[in-house]
Amino acid sequence: MKVLLTGASGQIGRYLLPMLIQRGHVCLALSRNEHSEPPAVRWVQGDLTLDMSRLWQTERIDIWVHMAFLPLATPHLANAAAVGVKQFIGFSSTSVFTKQASGNNRESAIIGQLLAAEKTVETSCTSLGMAWTLFRPTMIYGGDVDQNITFIRTMIEHFGFFPLPVGANGLRQPVHAEDLAVACTQALALGRVFNKSYNLSGGEVLSYQQMVERVCTAAGKQPRLLCIRPALLKSALMLLRLLPRYAHLNTDMVDRMYDDMAFAHDDAVADFQYNPRPFQP
Repeated sequence: MKVLLTGASGQIGRYLLPMLIQRGHVCLALSRNEHSEPPAVRWVQGDLTLDMSRLWQTERIDIWVHMAFLPLATPHLANAAAVGVKQFIGFSSTSVFTKQASGNNRESAIIGQLLAAEKTVETSCTSLGMAWTLFRPTMIYGGDVDQNITFIRTMIEHFGFFPLPVGANGLRQPVHAEDLAVACTQALALGRVFNKSYNLSGGEVLSYQQMVERVCTAAGKQPRLLCIRPALLKSALMLLRLLPRYAHLNTDMVDRMYDDMAFAHDDAVADFQYNPRPFQP
């Protein structure tokens, strides 16, 4: 099968491309930048925010796996169906459930866009006769490009400790990017996953504190947690935001450390034998 991958140079794509090649699939990867690796992949330079009609007019594609921001794909669904794409696999996030009440304007806007894109995928693909599958991962790690586990490790390595609000033990279920790549390979052209959405969580449920302790140990550090009042931690975050590398932080993150963000993935196990690893930072 010929598989188009968008977002192929990202966190999941770097694991998925070698898997597809090993299984004998022909891979066409779209990127805004030039790439040459792996050599078995044909890279096409392009941008989903622009007109991509040439791509759809010159390529025969069986399956489209979209690992970038889901709303970027929706304007191109009709063209994909017109050239014979049989299945669209896209990634959203369980954040559509956990961040709907976010007080942060940027987060709220992103969640609104994701929810709208999910609905568009469902309605458009159904009307176009193209099968769709949506994956909603929990906290993704692996590849050192995420803004969660990598951030925790960076804080520990730079400061020797990690600050936590007192009593913050909300549940987490981090999922490795490689396990999400495996899920993609399992779902390719599999009728049981057509026109369905799946929450894809990791293989282990931990409290926020346990997760941080595990990251400390993996970084070769003795776990040192600084438990402080939530208000004080929020003030510290606002100061840290002044540094460009921490500009993505917001005070809602402190409140969410108390919330449970674990999601069952039983339906994925039943439909395509999804089997994520325990948390291994």
